[in-house]
Amino acid sequence: MKLLPTAGKSYSAAIQVVLQRLGALSTTTSALFKSMVCLAAIGSCLSAPLQAQTIIGTIGVGVYPIAVAFSPLGGKAYVGTGIGFIGTISGISVINTSTNTVTSTITVDTAPVAIAFSPDGSKAYVVNNIVNTIQVIDTATDTVSATIPVGTTPTDIAFRPDGSQAYVVNDTAGTISVIDTVSSSPTYHTVVSTFPVGSFPRSIVFNSNGSRAYVVTSGTPDITVIDTDPTSPGYLTIVTNIPVGTDPRKIVISPTENKAYVMDSSDFTVKVINTANNTVSSTFAVGSDPSGIAFSPDGLKAIVVNSADQTFSVIDTATNTVIGTFAGGDGIGDPLILDASGVIAFKPDGSQAYMANRNTNNVSVISFAPVVPPTSAAAPIPTLSEWAMILMASLMGLLAFVRLRRR
Repeated sequence: MKLLPTAGKSYSAAIQVVLQRLGALSTTTSALFKSMVCLAAIGSCLSAPLQAQTIIGTIGVGVYPIAVAFSPLGGKAYVGTGIGFIGTISGISVINTSTNTVTSTITVDTAPVAIAFSPDGSKAYVVNNIVNTIQVIDTATDTVSATIPVGTTPTDIAFRPDGSQAYVVNDTAGTISVIDTVSSSPTYHTVVSTFPVGSFPRSIVFNSNGSRAYVVTSGTPDITVIDTDPTSPGYLTIVTNIPVGTDPRKIVISPTENKAYVMDSSDFTVKVINTANNTVSSTFAVGSDPSGIAFSPDGLKAIVVNSADQTFSVIDTATNTVIGTFAGGDGIGDPLILDASGVIAFKPDGSQAYMANRNTNNVSVISFAPVVPPTSAAAPIPTLSEWAMILMASLMGLLAFVRLRRR
């Protein structure tokens, strides 16, 4: 049990510093002393995770939101809306992430099911599922600057890490469209290559050096690994196929790159892929009908959105276990829209995540604020009453420790 302050409780800075400094003691002594300090100062010391996940509010956006993405530069997020109903106006709600408010709406083509920012944050590329286009948004002005035709029923997009190309998976066509994204190139913003990838591709990610792309091919069903190294003799060919169940939907790769997570909606699990040898190393259960997943920027946790349960599960990625499942918004994910896998995303600093709620036309803001402040914070001076509580707690902890030693 971690004896840390409970989420939502207010602790004086002095008590927090004492708790931090007790961490330098031996495990047994530290636990005893921390317990006594918490009991003396607060009245209770309930177990709480290092970071608390709490929905702290919602942000109203356009009709039927289903795709969320944050700018890598920070400051703004884009939410794709107008996807679920014929006749609704599709758009991108632009959110100021400092104030959690919508600042503008960008009109785009029908059904923006996925959004990806370029690595430098200057552009955002929107996948329009019904009209088979990619629209490019200039993020400085929040205006559409280009429209690029791609294959039939595009579902996802990912950038090479160097930003030179964007790969689009075309579900019905069973292909990948490669878009040139170098502004100085004569083929800028055109499709420079299209190649077959397998049956009904839904999702795509790259490894950190851009040499491999991992594609969910749901019709097979497996993960198709593509050689994406332009200097390789096998460039744009299939390296291997990894079986992952019967209904894989979304794949994400850890920032630490030792693993990838794949949602399987057939048995409500997540398959863990070892990216060193391209095999499934483990499987763990989540909620009903998982339809969205995202890693935190530090790779220490992940969130899985469970559409049928209307919940989200938080994963400890070190152990590949669910550490908590929490009530979500109304209509998170969408079991009827198989391309709705971008419904959850983390802010670049990892402090919050946005989760799209299709039925209430908003996004939930999930806070991952640290419970205990950094040890680098200036150490305040305890009040006299706090000193008395600390002294009493220390004596009680010492007596308990002596009794344990005598047993």
